[in-house]
Amino acid sequence: MVSQTLVLDDCPLIESLPEVSQPVNGLTELQIFKCGNLESFPAGINNLRSLQALYFCATDITSLPACIQELDQLSLLDLSFSKSLELVPSAIHKLAKLSSLYLTGCSMIQSLPELPPNLILLDVSGCKLLQALPSNLGKLRWKYLCFDDCPRLDKNLPKEMVQNFPIHATLYLHPRVYENFSNIMFLLFI
Repeated sequence: MVSQTLVLDDCPLIESLPEVSQPVNGLTELQIFKCGNLESFPAGINNLRSLQALYFCATDITSLPACIQELDQLSLLDLSFSKSLELVPSAIHKLAKLSSLYLTGCSMIQSLPELPPNLILLDVSGCKLLQALPSNLGKLRWKYLCFDDCPRLDKNLPKEMVQNFPIHATLYLHPRVYENFSNIMFLLFI
């Protein structure tokens, strides 16, 4: 089977996408960029059975559909700069193959639900209202975590998670967080 990618880039007049009414195999990547009036995922997105990467960046979505949990091949989800996104559904933890989650610049998100078990990359930089992290955050095997420019989160980062962070992984924190972690030997400030 040949991998297929569908890209929509810089389409400010698109407000909705057609329903995916039948199962679709072969589409492995859906990239939606800078469609500022797009308010929702297409109905039936769970019919994209082969989807491995989903980019829904710089759109006007406010939430993800619960049926996203049925995208069992999904390994990358990028919702960066979707400034109206307020909620990541709790069903996201059922995405067993999801390894990368980008929520960069999603400034309305206040909390994150339990995360998928194989997540190794999380970028929530610029999530200015984010103040609550999931309880399983410290249990995952991180390769990359970025909490830069999350002013409400700075005081709520679990010390144990930061102190026990794997030495081979990358952790980005805002410099003002450093004072809470006096025994950290090295931090990269950005």
